[in-house]
Amino acid sequence: MVRQFNGVDKKQQIESDKKLDTILALVSKEKSLTTKILEFSEKLVIPLLLLLLSGITGLAGYQVSTAQNKLTDAQLELARVQRRENLQTKYVELFYQEITSQDIQKQKNAVSFLEMMSPHVDEPIMILIWAKNKVQPEVKSEIETAIQNIRNLYPQANMVSEYKIQIFYNGERTEQKTIAFEIKEALRESSVTSVIEVKPQRDRASSDQIRYYPQNEGDVANALQTILARTYPERHFKLQTVYTPSPGSISIFLKTDS
Repeated sequence: MVRQFNGVDKKQQIESDKKLDTILALVSKEKSLTTKILEFSEKLVIPLLLLLLSGITGLAGYQVSTAQNKLTDAQLELARVQRRENLQTKYVELFYQEITSQDIQKQKNAVSFLEMMSPHVDEPIMILIWAKNKVQPEVKSEIETAIQNIRNLYPQANMVSEYKIQIFYNGERTEQKTIAFEIKEALRESSVTSVIEVKPQRDRASSDQIRYYPQNEGDVANALQTILARTYPERHFKLQTVYTPSPGSISIFLKTDS
């Protein structure tokens, strides 16, 4: 009887061991699958995190660079405004000295000088009207002519103001960027109210050019050329036709190698 019980116990023990082995195998398999999932997750997530970090760093660098460029442009604009104010003061002082003299030739020179510098002087017509009572009779007619010439600029400015103006400069020459902003300022002083953009060149230019579409932009290009000849005589802008229209837009190109 004891032997029979012992045999039953042994058989149950074997079955229990088998069940335990099965459970342990399942647990081991489950653990192995979990480990693989974790390992895969590490391989996937870490590069994604690194990519995200790189993107954030790059964005921050771009924002810093953009802010620096804006600061530089603002500093250039402030320097140009200060320069204009200083020059305007000198122009008016020189005009006043010559126009209040009793020398007819000096007075004529003063009128011609103010007419030439009128885009850089506030209210030049008012100054000339005031000067009519200060000059010799021989000079009064020249003042009238100068006033009319200055007034003739305004219709041209109104025509040009209907177009967006893009000023292109050689991005490899920092001095050209300064010149481009000086041209923008000169146009503003000539009552041109267009949207004026200053950009690095996309195409090379063999000369200083005003590029326009001949079908419908000839008058605007000529008006812009006239304004620039008076307001920025340091450079001569050649009229250059293009074959692809840019509706509502006209371009100024600085000579690439200048």
